[in-house]
Amino acid sequence: MEKRLSAYEQENKSSETAEKSSSNQQQTLEVVSENATELKDLPEVSAEDYELMTPFTDSYGNEYATGYKFDASRNAEAVFGLKGSYTTFSAIVVCGQDTGPGADMKVSVYKNDDELLETISDVNKTTETLVIGPYDITDARNITIKTSNEGVYDCGFCYLVKAYVE
Repeated sequence: MEKRLSAYEQENKSSETAEKSSSNQQQTLEVVSENATELKDLPEVSAEDYELMTPFTDSYGNEYATGYKFDASRNAEAVFGLKGSYTTFSAIVVCGQDTGPGADMKVSVYKNDDELLETISDVNKTTETLVIGPYDITDARNITIKTSNEGVYDCGFCYLVKAYVE
């Protein structure tokens, strides 16, 4: 039987989630070193239903210099060349102002085409900032970001921001 939370418990839980999300974003911003390379500066090997957005504003009004837009309703993906030159990849998953309320998306991160590093589920319009990584990409030839939408078809836009390799 599922436990129902009181209005007070729900409010505190929402507040804790927002604080944790903000804290995670802050940690990611502090971790980026001078040696970090933005995803946009890597060679794009292939891409499908993916677009670079500069600048970008997420669904909560936060502004970023760069957003990597994936149309999860069309199973968007992008592959970036690494040539074994980097050891870690990290980013933040957010939704945009164009993301519909019925989206229910997944983001998967692979290295070398087929080695799944992680699948992030339940990405939707209410997702604030979801830190992913850092993933070990030592000696990787490439990194692939794949998306899918199991919700309403025409509103599945998810974004990566603060996407770096080191």
